[in-house]
Amino acid sequence: MARTHLLPTHREPTHPGEIMEHEFRIPLNLTQQQLADALRITRPAYSEIAKGRRSVTPSLALKLERVLGLEATVWLGLQMDVDLYRAIHNPKAIEGLVLINPVATIASPQLPRPTRLPR
Repeated sequence: MARTHLLPTHREPTHPGEIMEHEFRIPLNLTQQQLADALRITRPAYSEIAKGRRSVTPSLALKLERVLGLEATVWLGLQMDVDLYRAIHNPKAIEGLVLINPVATIASPQLPRPTRLPR
């Protein structure tokens, strides 16, 4: 499967919470409580995200876009990189992949080939 960009191989990608904390909150001289209030989330939830223990959800990504100005797709892309890296480096997930076959190896040769639609 082709990827549009590569994940780091020697370390986990930077969690979006770390970027939120070090590139926005601290330079803006805001407390965690102030940014949590602006995002309409609890301070403990903010702290968990900032520490990389909680994921950035689509809903939170939209809030981050509104409050900090960085597009929601960027926040979600950063989160996806972390999630994918963790999945790739999870022995149980890799173990399960061995049991999965590509559809080409299981498809019946008697299935009709897709036809082109008229233009």
